[in-house]
Amino acid sequence: MAGPAADLVHRIAPGRAQPLDARGGGAPIVTASRIFRVPTAIGLVSAAGLLSALIGDGAFDALSWAALGLPVALIGWHWTR
Repeated sequence: MAGPAADLVHRIAPGRAQPLDARGGGAPIVTASRIFRVPTAIGLVSAAGLLSALIGDGAFDALSWAALGLPVALIGWHWTR
């Protein structure tokens, strides 16, 4: 990458670049997709767990327990950090 666009990239780790704001400051660009990517994925997994609990038994029950346990496990993991 060359030119003005190269000034907007800050090397955090070798091989990994993170764009900076247009003013050239040190704050990374925060987009809605970056903010809501993980919460959306957790919500979709939870919705799939609720749906599987409603439509079936056996393997569907195991899937629902795993999917609905994910948010609880993530909360516990972040709480202990």
